[in-house]
Amino acid sequence: LATPSFLTAILLILIFGVWLHVLPTNGVDAAAGYLLPSFALALVTLAMTAQLLDAQLREALASLYAQTARLRGLSEGRVLLTYALPNALVPVMAMLGNFAAAVLGGAIIVETVFALPGIGSLALDAIHYRDYPLLQGYVLFLGGIYVLVTLAVDLVLARMDPRIVLGGGD
Repeated sequence: LATPSFLTAILLILIFGVWLHVLPTNGVDAAAGYLLPSFALALVTLAMTAQLLDAQLREALASLYAQTARLRGLSEGRVLLTYALPNALVPVMAMLGNFAAAVLGGAIIVETVFALPGIGSLALDAIHYRDYPLLQGYVLFLGGIYVLVTLAVDLVLARMDPRIVLGGGD
């Protein structure tokens, strides 16, 4: 969790590209070229998601409704899938929506480390050449993406949890 994405990217290049010679370390000649950058971006989010899901599942499995389901004779797997998991996924989905901005911001560094052409590299070039309209467009584009992802997560959460009411009506 404490490892920054650029250090994770460098370690992934060292392990899978230099030592094991399994994956390409730069460029995108094939689909395998996207594996290391994707993993470098997703690793921190994956670790935090796993921690939160574990804590939420432990809390849900210890709750009264899970104990009641067990007393009714349901198997542990059925209690987990039917009762605990849907309730545990609500905060996890909310957290994943908030991590969208972190992943988009971390893409600049990971694209640079893996020498990938992308929107992060475009932003760095805009900074280097002082192309302020392009930089403003980049910020506006990422802001729009973040708003859309947040809206989609809110709609999914409202669908998952009937206690969430859309519209703020009284």
